[in-house]
Amino acid sequence: MSEVKQKRENKPYNSKFKGNKFNRRKKFCRFCAQGIEHVDYKDVNTLSHYINFNKKIIPAKQSFNCTSHQRRVSIAIKRARIVGLVPYIAD
Repeated sequence: MSEVKQKRENKPYNSKFKGNKFNRRKKFCRFCAQGIEHVDYKDVNTLSHYINFNKKIIPAKQSFNCTSHQRRVSIAIKRARIVGLVPYIAD
């Protein structure tokens, strides 16, 4: 058990990020920064940023959206799928 702790202590905080945990890029919601309240389901160009190549909705942790805007984006994507603007699955 003590050998495992020693191995972990020798590694930096996280090898993916250079520097320490305080030097990371700050996360911010794009909708909050631009002052957008309503996410339109007809705006396919904006919604395509929040869908991955398998046509799944990207989670808030990866898209950097706040909770309220992430809910609105997911609802808008689902509405666009029903209308037929965004496909359900990748071809």
